[in-house]
Amino acid sequence: MKRSVLAMRLACLLLIGITLPAAGGSGAVVQARPDPPAKEATPTMPPPDATSTPDDGGAALAPTYHRDLLRYPYLTDVTGPYATINWATVDTSLNGYVRWGEAGVESCTAHTTPAGATVILVNRVREYQWKANLNLRPNTRYCYRVYLDSINLLGSDSSPSFWTQLPPNSGQAFSFAVFGDWGMVDANGRNPDQANVLAQIARSSARFAVTTGDNGYPAGSQNNYGDLVQVGPNLSGVFGPAFWKV
Repeated sequence: MKRSVLAMRLACLLLIGITLPAAGGSGAVVQARPDPPAKEATPTMPPPDATSTPDDGGAALAPTYHRDLLRYPYLTDVTGPYATINWATVDTSLNGYVRWGEAGVESCTAHTTPAGATVILVNRVREYQWKANLNLRPNTRYCYRVYLDSINLLGSDSSPSFWTQLPPNSGQAFSFAVFGDWGMVDANGRNPDQANVLAQIARSSARFAVTTGDNGYPAGSQNNYGDLVQVGPNLSGVFGPAFWKV
């Protein structure tokens, strides 16, 4: 999410990346199912200089991230000293990586970790889903940015930050969010209630989020998870610009 991307985990979570783009009724991470060609929807493509109209009815906003970013970064597998950063892009290069640092101590681009790419199809559009595994310190706040070649994919957006897991036997209190049955859009690719819930989670002090299952309607497919560009019936119910990027 913008400003603070939540680490999503549940013995393996979604991801957000959240790995998300996963789906399934059990709440566990599974690979999104391929979409039958007969069920492909016709997407509505926002103009290159604007995202979809916000669910609150306001004017369309110019995106602040680079056009090559197709899924906003999200976290999975934030356990012990580890964290996995996930995102998606156009398929023009295999040189994807994340730059990161300890928040408030060093630059958010102090260290570099390469990422691996997997080809996915979202409504028959070929994209790269990226994953970078970081080895960090427990109970430490980090920030990061994602890149494709020399492109800073987050553009003018601030660097997302997150906390790694508390060490075993820690007595420190923390909060987390729980939600489920989400990732559904109407015929116009909108769901204002879902957008509001995700915005509230983004503004909260929740350290991570757990989904209880039924993620990405109606089938938990790559189409249903979607991206930042394509919107329409059964498209981008998770990674649409009004949802994951809030």
